[in-house]
Amino acid sequence: MKRLILSFTCIALALGACGGGDSDSSESSVVAAPQPSGTLDQQLTALQRAIDRQDCRAYAQRLLFSFARPPQPGGAPIDPEAPVHRGECAPGGVGATDIDFLKGVKLTSSKEFGPAGIAEGKLATPIGGYDNVAALFLVDRDGSYRTPVYFVGAPQLEEAPSADAEPGQVVDRIVKAMRSGDCTGTGGDFVPAARFARSPATACEDLANGVFFAPAVKETPPGDLRVEELFTARDFSVFGVATKDAYFAIVLVTPELGPGQPPQPTFSVTDVVPLTDVDLPASPPQKKG
Repeated sequence: MKRLILSFTCIALALGACGGGDSDSSESSVVAAPQPSGTLDQQLTALQRAIDRQDCRAYAQRLLFSFARPPQPGGAPIDPEAPVHRGECAPGGVGATDIDFLKGVKLTSSKEFGPAGIAEGKLATPIGGYDNVAALFLVDRDGSYRTPVYFVGAPQLEEAPSADAEPGQVVDRIVKAMRSGDCTGTGGDFVPAARFARSPATACEDLANGVFFAPAVKETPPGDLRVEELFTARDFSVFGVATKDAYFAIVLVTPELGPGQPPQPTFSVTDVVPLTDVDLPASPPQKKG
């Protein structure tokens, strides 16, 4: 069983953006991949301290990816280092839920891949036959690695993905669908519960009709847009998509069939998130009277 412990805030994904980094120089017409201002090991030390102390406020403010926190009024993502607010550490809040789930976890390893990274640890109590938890890290707007999601499953850094896995082909199909508006042939390229989708059947159309990723792809000349693999682990993969206005991360996962099963070759999209600033859509004019 693979369990996605935390999802991005849907309203923020629909309306806003996060991340740091500026456009490349005149040598490139697309936004550069944001680079971390510190190391992933530094964040792991802070995360372990927050886990051991069950310090929700330190966790939410320093370690939780800004898109995973409650957005500002109007849907804009919260500032990465904004004080904890809006029930984040109250029972049922995103910070409280995470820090409670992580109670007793001991972090053991990590690896950086530019604007993305992965960390692993051991659960205090196995879930679904697994005792391993992996955390995805992405560079937030202030340059710090922060985590938007955890995966319970097989160790990710000890075993290679399936030799038949081709997550890059999935990403290429999605990018082409965003440019053309034609989602034919992409039905199997999204997980059943993609965070931006109203339903499994509408995932591609929902992404294509969104206000940030599809428009950014369409506004970038095909010869300029850059797709790059940040990393592919046993069961999940992250690709970067550089457009002229923003840099995006596409997160893919494999189906989990249970402990003892070999790596699966099929990767599907579970999230698409900007790592750099993009403009919010203009609000419609207010009607008078």
